[in-house]
Amino acid sequence: MENKFYVYSHCKKTTGECFYIGKGTGNRYKSISGRNNYWKNIVNKHGFETLILVNNISEEKAFKLEADFCKQVGYNNLCNLHEEDGWGGHTPTNETKEKMYTPQRNKNIS
Repeated sequence: MENKFYVYSHCKKTTGECFYIGKGTGNRYKSISGRNNYWKNIVNKHGFETLILVNNISEEKAFKLEADFCKQVGYNNLCNLHEEDGWGGHTPTNETKEKMYTPQRNKNIS
């Protein structure tokens, strides 16, 4: 089993508040591609800093720790969006999904 995975957090540069927890390999922790609109709106407004929470672990361990960290921070405080029922014990509410998928009008995205 290869231990090439890690768990990371994204925090707002302006306040230090954690808004995203993820698992990845390589440079995923600093990638801006493949992010949902809610994540992009937060980053456009506040910027982001990354913290590697746990490094050099298996993918299975990374999935478990990602879910554990999400529970600790609180899903309502995060912009993580996973459609699969039961991911990390959480299924987003329709209200949360609507917030994440609704285009933000008058938002300067550059």
